[in-house]
Amino acid sequence: VRSRRQRQMCIRDSSLSGTVIASATNISSSLELEWSVDDASLDLGLDSTTGKESALLVLKPGVLAAGVTYVFTLRVLERMATEARESSASVTITTNTPPWGGTCAVDTPELPARELTTPVILRARGWVDEDNNGVPLTYRFGYVQTGVTDSAIMPLSEQLPSNQMVWAYPRRGNWTIVCMVFDSMGERSISTTTLLVEPRFGAQGLTARGLIETAYALVGKGDASGARQICDSAMWGLGSVANTSLRTECLEPVSYTHLRAHETRH
Repeated sequence: VRSRRQRQMCIRDSSLSGTVIASATNISSSLELEWSVDDASLDLGLDSTTGKESALLVLKPGVLAAGVTYVFTLRVLERMATEARESSASVTITTNTPPWGGTCAVDTPELPARELTTPVILRARGWVDEDNNGVPLTYRFGYVQTGVTDSAIMPLSEQLPSNQMVWAYPRRGNWTIVCMVFDSMGERSISTTTLLVEPRFGAQGLTARGLIETAYALVGKGDASGARQICDSAMWGLGSVANTSLRTECLEPVSYTHLRAHETRH
């Protein structure tokens, strides 16, 4: 790089920019710019939204792999009346790595677990984030029906710093427990484990009315979290009709008037 020129390069999210300042004596010269990268799997012409022949290079989402070091180079050719000069500047970046190395574990005081009776402790163990800059990981838990590939994840917690939670009132079924682990940049890793929860009474377990009465009792004790779990169980037991609206009515706030009406209709 000649002393008459200056180069500035920076990276923010998935974009790179280069500033080229020609000497005052060459203000009539023309500049040709081109970006390159040391990874043959990337085509900067196709994998960017700006193309590779401008000072700004904006990469499309998802084209950079996690935990990989890349060297991006901006080459500049200055054409003048009597000569051409070429220079370049490079920047090295390492992409963020999502949390890794951990597992999802389930602990219960009895096996098999019983619906609404056996407290289930969910834990995300051993997760590592090498580039967290001192910011702790956050965790979120949920469950899906085992073997149903298109089933939506039923949330059991918000995204919180604690790596464990208690599912105090599990509903009967064969479940896949989902542990989601997030770093400070929003990268996520997922681990799963299985949990069998058998009916509390007989083959069919508690009725919808029994679930609602249990939920009312928890509300009376000030256990809103437990009541929400019961509400979820009741809605699954009542079927799919109006479940979306019922969830809103039950959970924000915990109100069972509409749930009772729905049970009566069924």
